[in-house]
Amino acid sequence: MVYLIAIPTRIRNILVGVLLSDGWMDTKGKGTARIWLKQSFKNSLYLFFVFFLLSHYCSSYPSITRTTIKGQIHCSLTLRTRN
Repeated sequence: MVYLIAIPTRIRNILVGVLLSDGWMDTKGKGTARIWLKQSFKNSLYLFFVFFLLSHYCSSYPSITRTTIKGQIHCSLTLRTRN
């Protein structure tokens, strides 16, 4: 099965910028992938700026995540696109 989606150049440039900065790509099976972006609360304006640009490709709003690093709990916001 072949999935062909025409992503506009502007959106493609934003996705590449996210991947070159703090984002990452997660693959799930046969050719499907999603892009993740995680930012601390002090960078929440940037995350929401990216979310409003990519909201068409997201299935939910950004979520709050907690990470424990060396015994300290850090809260952040996470954005993910659809597969």
